[in-house]
Amino acid sequence: GNFYGRLAGPGYGGIYSDENVFAMIFVVAIPALYFMGAYYKNLILKFGLWAAIPAAWHAIFLTGSLGGLISLGVVMGFIAFRSKMKLLIIIIPIVFVIVFLSQGGGYLKEKALGSAGNRDITSLRTAQTRFDSWTAGFRMMIEHPITGVGPGNFLRLYSDFSNTRPYVAHNTFIQFSAETGMLSGLMYLLLGWSFLTTYYRQRRYNSENFDPFLLAVKESITGGAIGFYCCATFLNLATYEILYLMLVYKALLDRLTKEYILHQSSQPMETVI
Repeated sequence: GNFYGRLAGPGYGGIYSDENVFAMIFVVAIPALYFMGAYYKNLILKFGLWAAIPAAWHAIFLTGSLGGLISLGVVMGFIAFRSKMKLLIIIIPIVFVIVFLSQGGGYLKEKALGSAGNRDITSLRTAQTRFDSWTAGFRMMIEHPITGVGPGNFLRLYSDFSNTRPYVAHNTFIQFSAETGMLSGLMYLLLGWSFLTTYYRQRRYNSENFDPFLLAVKESITGGAIGFYCCATFLNLATYEILYLMLVYKALLDRLTKEYILHQSSQPMETVI
């Protein structure tokens, strides 16, 4: 799709037709492309996966999504930090800036870097709409802390909580809490926290003895979750299946990890801790 020159998902009004949400898909996929590429020894498969990363960068630039750009930067920082090639900590920021300046496009550059006059007006307008929608969302949370205003009712009941022009929540935590109650919002945050706690708990295992495939999957899922939650800071993503798909993957990874540890601990001369 194409929305005023910005890359968007297929269909008009479809679930991924919003260019910002479409950018989220590429952000979440990039950690898997890198870490699975690092895992495979076959050079064709390895470099085939890695070659898709700059293509994903370019796709994010074409969406013109500033939230996607920020989330991409966070994800690439995670990759650089967790990669065995520590030189990437220096290389990735340099390459990222070069590629952005050469391929970022005028619209995204204006949003990210600014231009005289236009950028100030656009930034103030965007910040004001975020402030208005978040304020309305917090009012919904305060008046309906247990049940919320009902799934899908944020825009429908917006005028009851604000005199400003109605906007979507622009934040998944606020969307969850305002529409389905603060307990739902808390559970959403705890799910995100569970990705990190599981990740650091599994880091105790000796990576030289631990299954390299499980390690690659662990890094991929954690990096993808970080990218999702960064995007979710700026978007309504409560009803998008990406989060729930990653939760399924995480549950499978936890199960496989436990089975692997039990199997290794049954071997007399081996240990994984």
